[in-house]
Amino acid sequence: MKGILNLRKVILGYAGISFLLIIVDNLIHFRHNVRDFMAGFRDGSEFNAYHKTNPDTLTPELGNYIVFAVVVIITVYFIYLIYKKTYGRILSHLRKNYRELSRT
Repeated sequence: MKGILNLRKVILGYAGISFLLIIVDNLIHFRHNVRDFMAGFRDGSEFNAYHKTNPDTLTPELGNYIVFAVVVIITVYFIYLIYKKTYGRILSHLRKNYRELSRT
């Protein structure tokens, strides 16, 4: 039974550390990520396959930061839903097994 509890802690720790690293990395490299996002959006919207836009030449404005922040928040939410569906199911099964083992 202690193995089940330890496994639950490992799974929750892994999910928590993953989310923390995603958020911290996006905060640290926010300006760089916004420039890459702008360059990729510009290349994709203009069907510019032959001439790549240099992200260092772009100057982000407040609107660009807001749009990128919204995209990051939506992406993190989708990742949360995926984690909840997969790891949440695993944790609920472990909880059921723990209850069954503790009854006997």
